[in-house]
Amino acid sequence: PDTTPTCDPDPATAPADQEQARIWLEAERAQWLTALDRAQGRGLHQQVIDTAEAMHWFSDRTPHWELWAQVFQWAVNSARILGSRRDEAVHLNYLAWAYNMCLYDHASALTTAQDALGAARESGDQLQVGWALGYAAGALHRLGRTEESITRLQEAAHHLNHQTGAPSRLAELTVLNTLGQHMRQVGRAPEALTIHRRSEAICCAGVPGKPPELIGLYLAVTRQHIGNDLAALHRWNDAEDPLRYALTHFEAARMPAWSEPARLDLGIVLHRLTRHHEAHTTLTIAHDALVRLNNPRQVEAANELHELNEVFDVAGHSTDSDGSDTRPPNRSRLR
Repeated sequence: PDTTPTCDPDPATAPADQEQARIWLEAERAQWLTALDRAQGRGLHQQVIDTAEAMHWFSDRTPHWELWAQVFQWAVNSARILGSRRDEAVHLNYLAWAYNMCLYDHASALTTAQDALGAARESGDQLQVGWALGYAAGALHRLGRTEESITRLQEAAHHLNHQTGAPSRLAELTVLNTLGQHMRQVGRAPEALTIHRRSEAICCAGVPGKPPELIGLYLAVTRQHIGNDLAALHRWNDAEDPLRYALTHFEAARMPAWSEPARLDLGIVLHRLTRHHEAHTTLTIAHDALVRLNNPRQVEAANELHELNEVFDVAGHSTDSDGSDTRPPNRSRLR
């Protein structure tokens, strides 16, 4: 079928599936962003809120778009004008996510998440309370306040575990995965692995009312964490399969903002397994993509490549510590 982007969707030309919707949203982003701005200017505040809510699932696929901070700020403004504290809490949480993941403005993310927590508690929305605790924890971690972030995540996980409904299970999965990640990063890899195995069990059991494709992505995220936990425990062989699983699923979903960090993780494991050719190719692809995405992990990828190249030349031969070439002599010189 023809997937060429058209003008504004109408019943005759609207995208018919997720892939067509993705194509349209990417091709027309300047236009729909302008339309959303004009809608707020005309006082169409409920439409602004509804549009931002519909968009937030797509934002997960494109965290390298800085425009999400503006989209969710408009929704917050509209919610305040309408006097809806619940909608304000929802979109403050989305805005905190955008500050953390799109703009890397973690101080603003923390302030925004704290505002979301206040609005959520005032409106009695327990799901948004859990999300606000989680987003605040993410900001604290990125500000170097890791122990505080772990405490906040433990509070969020406990809170969400006592809530019912599919949205609470998805939030719990996100919080558990983040909690395990933070524990791994402070040297508590065995605890991290236990937490991520718990997330894996939730995914494998399924979440009623949610499509298998969505839960499959949560499972891929979880297995990426499991692979990194195993790597932190120096179980390099065991780490490879879950990382490949994650990379394959993110690539199939066309989510480069997710696939390329997973590719970097896999490249690091291949490097430790001394599979130098494969590691070099994997790390190079990851580095180039992370640069295009303006992902901070591009620095980590560059460092891994530099380290690999110090002990292994691109042609595939190791060098001695004194720099002398240990490859076999060129046969043409032996004739």
